[in-house]
Amino acid sequence: MSQREMLKWSQARQKDIHDAYNDTASWTALDEIIQQHNYSFSSIAAWPVDGCLVCKPTERASVLLGSLQAACNLDVIKEDLGVSVTVVVSMCETEMKPHGAPSNWKDYFSEHDVVHIHCQLDDITLKQPGRDLERHKALQRKCLSSWKSICFQLWQQSVIAVNEDKPMHILFHCFGGINRSSAAILCAWLIVAYDYSAEDAIKLLLTKRPSLRPWRHRDYVLDALWMVEQQRSEWCRDFQHGAA
Repeated sequence: MSQREMLKWSQARQKDIHDAYNDTASWTALDEIIQQHNYSFSSIAAWPVDGCLVCKPTERASVLLGSLQAACNLDVIKEDLGVSVTVVVSMCETEMKPHGAPSNWKDYFSEHDVVHIHCQLDDITLKQPGRDLERHKALQRKCLSSWKSICFQLWQQSVIAVNEDKPMHILFHCFGGINRSSAAILCAWLIVAYDYSAEDAIKLLLTKRPSLRPWRHRDYVLDALWMVEQQRSEWCRDFQHGAA
């Protein structure tokens, strides 16, 4: 795909995101709750538990999305969604210790028999990528590098789950539930592990959470997701050889 074709593809996905957000009739009950909630980032104690089941790509695998509050309430997710989370992927730039969060995350995840993968990925706004193409490309490369590392760790956990005949239920979350970085790695995992196209992964996300409006002024994320699809075979070969 040429640079022009990629730009056209990215613009089409931005239109999908814009249309989903503006079609308020398609919003879910969770979308309505989140849009009406007054968030205080000094304390998450009163935040709604926003865990969302995005899909079950296989009988024994689930992919979920949420905020830090969802990660704090794995028992509630199990009760409400019928899913016992086995892996939590945290995409947080800040420390995961606001008021209302567990005082010791290691003990908390151990009690729930959960594998924790944590990545601090910069969430940069780039309103005029055409005027800063080099920065756009650098951010795109950073996304790909971070996503590949996380997907490799998830790949390893999926192999363990198969060998031990256990399910693989993954919660991807960011801090506040805006779901830019966590939604992106969720889509990347669907592309790599379950052969989704980048377009289909994004559209599935928008079907489940139409009000998210992810990646505004972050076209580099969309370009990177398209590149994951192109590099999928290469990534899988690397993973099979134990390399990220």
